[in-house]
Amino acid sequence: MIWTHIKSLIRHKWFVIIAGIRLGVPLWRLLVHDLSKLSRSELRDYAQWFHGGGRNGLGFEYAWLHHQNRNAHHPEYWIERTILARENNLNTTTALSMPEMYIREMIADWMGASRTKTGSWDIRHWLISPSFYGASRLSRMPFHDSTRVRIWEILEGIYPSN
Repeated sequence: MIWTHIKSLIRHKWFVIIAGIRLGVPLWRLLVHDLSKLSRSELRDYAQWFHGGGRNGLGFEYAWLHHQNRNAHHPEYWIERTILARENNLNTTTALSMPEMYIREMIADWMGASRTKTGSWDIRHWLISPSFYGASRLSRMPFHDSTRVRIWEILEGIYPSN
């Protein structure tokens, strides 16, 4: 189960590197992409969740939280949750603007996940189409307005609307 998961991670990472190079993500970012998934805090629970051995929901949630809080290509990394925000009467889930490098790495991550799972680089159906919840996945993600605009600009460059 662990080795199956590691092989899956390597395949995903390879596709992220290909997509990231096309998107202009610095090579060093692509090389360190998702390394926390090999940590003791994530590896076992991710392997169990995705490759059998029983699904420990709470274990996976902790692993996912650990991953989001250590990888700046996830929008949740950029959520202001400190006492300072509450003291200044800010919404305690205020999204901060993501730097360009991490926006591009995030899109490369989505493309790599799509290629790994579906064989296609195209993320539009997964990202933009209305879901079970009624809204698109992209519209439900916690982004700062400037980050959301930049994501759309990059996606328009990848998938021109003619």
